[in-house]
Amino acid sequence: MKREAEEGGAWLRLAYLAEANRQIAELTVQIARQRAIVKYALDTGQRSEMAESLLDALEGSLRIFEKHRIFLLSCSVNRPSKNHSSHLISGPSSMGPEPETRVPLFQR
Repeated sequence: MKREAEEGGAWLRLAYLAEANRQIAELTVQIARQRAIVKYALDTGQRSEMAESLLDALEGSLRIFEKHRIFLLSCSVNRPSKNHSSHLISGPSSMGPEPETRVPLFQR
């Protein structure tokens, strides 16, 4: 019974990690699109305040999800299941460079 609970906990941690990874991937795509919108607005002399505000909000959300992902990974490392299913979890490098080392698509 205890082993089943541990395995269930491992799968739940993987599910949370998968959801965080999905959110990070979606936000990355949205940020790239929003940067293009801001760039277009600036290049054509249009007002860009609202587009820039949304970009800031998206980037803030991305930072929060990246921190959440790191938290989930630390939980998995601190509580591996007995069947060693924690090896299924890849490290932060699987999502590309760390946030501080990413090259921005657009400099404001």
